[in-house]
Amino acid sequence: MKLPDGMCIGINNFSKEAGDSRINMVMVDVNGNAKGPNKAGYDLFFFIIKGNVVKPYGWDRTDEDIVSPSKQNACNLKATLGGSFCAARIMREGWKINYR
Repeated sequence: MKLPDGMCIGINNFSKEAGDSRINMVMVDVNGNAKGPNKAGYDLFFFIIKGNVVKPYGWDRTDEDIVSPSKQNACNLKATLGGSFCAARIMREGWKINYR
């Protein structure tokens, strides 16, 4: 879905792990897909819908999981597939981006 200001929001239903129930992932590109960098943690942020609540992806992870460069999806520029947990990190750190 593209909003009038260009922001894009997508929803994807997937299974997190074998045997788990399906969850809804919400992806938000704050400046739209036509503008770069279209990169997790920069202008692309991930959330999940749990019950009737939207939570940042990684909300249930430890601080170490969220920031460590050795953890997949961590909000660290050196992490493998990094950036997916950046919305959770920003929220935990008082709505500040401290990782650039």
